[in-house]
Amino acid sequence: MDFFNLIATTVKSERTKRNITQQQLGDKCGISKSDISRFENANGNPRLETIERIFRALEIKAINLEIEIIK
Repeated sequence: MDFFNLIATTVKSERTKRNITQQQLGDKCGISKSDISRFENANGNPRLETIERIFRALEIKAINLEIEIIK
């Protein structure tokens, strides 16, 4: 799994664990629902700022993702 697919999978998993819709996540971090969908499907190359906003909205720490990469 490449890096962007790992991020996308992590975001979708964490969002669904929290029972948050794509629209709700988008509203929380100022990103459109369609952009959240594209992000979760690993389409395009999101800016680091966008990834950071989504991680903050879901309270995901980059260290958690780093641990997943090592496994």
